Amino acid sequence: MGRVYDDYQEHRSRLPGDVPRKAGATHIGVFFAWCVERGLTSDIHEKDRPQEFARLQRRFYSGRDYLLQYMEGRLAEEHLGNAGDDFAESYYVTGRYLEDYEATLKAHRPSLYHVPDTWETVDAIAPVLDRRFQAWREDRFAPTQPSTQYPVPEPVPSTQHSAPEPDPVPSAPHAAPDSDPLEAYAPPPPQLRSEPDPGFEIEPETPPYPDAPPPVSEPAADVNTSPFKRARRRKRPWTSWEAIRSRRLKAPGKKVGQGILIAILAILYGCVTSFS
Repeated sequence: MGRVYDDYQEHRSRLPGDVPRKAGATHIGVFFAWCVERGLTSDIHEKDRPQEFARLQRRFYSGRDYLLQYMEGRLAEEHLGNAGDDFAESYYVTGRYLEDYEATLKAHRPSLYHVPDTWETVDAIAPVLDRRFQAWREDRFAPTQPSTQYPVPEPVPSTQHSAPEPDPVPSAPHAAPDSDPLEAYAPPPPQLRSEPDPGFEIEPETPPYPDAPPPVSEPAADVNTSPFKRARRRKRPWTSWEAIRSRRLKAPGKKVGQGILIAILAILYGCVTSFS
């Protein structure tokens, strides 16, 4: 366990006789409950006891009850996050929290240990803690002022010779006073020729020969009778059932089957006539 900010056992000797022993942990539980609602606690609570911590966030029980039951009545460094630890170091440990707690909640009560352990107590001191936390953040992240102990020396002028400046562009003697001096040195624009060049002659188109026969167009080759088609059909096997189903080829054994059937019928007829 890291540094312990407060322990309710240290307040047992200061308790009045008319309050219970757990009243010494009320002010610690109020501060821890405020840290829970502002998200300044560490993730150890959600890892070790997520259900109980969720009930505390929903205000099913007070921060003092959670402190006494699960934190041994101590507010230590491991119970708060980075921002919560830094704020507790500068506000809680220095005693400013107890001063604000007593000034805000004691009122007509005999002591700060007589403050009731309720969520109304947390809501009553929450604006004070919010202002303290905001002021602490502004003071923590405020930009630092430059130190005047060591003044910044003035820059020493350089002794090196600078490069000579280039000479300005001389203006043309015939240029107008309001015109650009570089326009006088610009080349003249090219002139477009409207007449054709005499050295270039366009030859007239020669008409076609009047007695030339018309071009003869060759007939398109028949795909079904082309050698390529015939060669491709010869490569297909004669026993292809696909060709037989598509009726592209004739069944090769049709005539043979008819001859065999006639021979069988002739044999049967001869057997019948021999027995008769």
